[in-house]
Amino acid sequence: MSESRAKIQTLPLVEGQVVTGTLFSEPMRVETIRESGPGTWVVGLCGLNTERFRKVTLTAADLQQLQVQKPHFTYGTSPQNWRSGILSRDRIRV
Repeated sequence: MSESRAKIQTLPLVEGQVVTGTLFSEPMRVETIRESGPGTWVVGLCGLNTERFRKVTLTAADLQQLQVQKPHFTYGTSPQNWRSGILSRDRIRV
């Protein structure tokens, strides 16, 4: 396993997750994350309400104050369901 791949597995957040907590005034979506040093990460976040981008440095203690939600999107469906959804979207006119 390469060194860069091992680092990805140790990151405390994943792109697409939503974090909430007292550190931010609104729910924030994780856009980017990279290790900055021992126990610190530089995280690019986008506000779900304002769509403002922020780049912050978070420590392990900061991360413990956050509630982390999984991304709302999934690709866990069969190809037939996906195709049916696309076809019905084209047929339904509002």
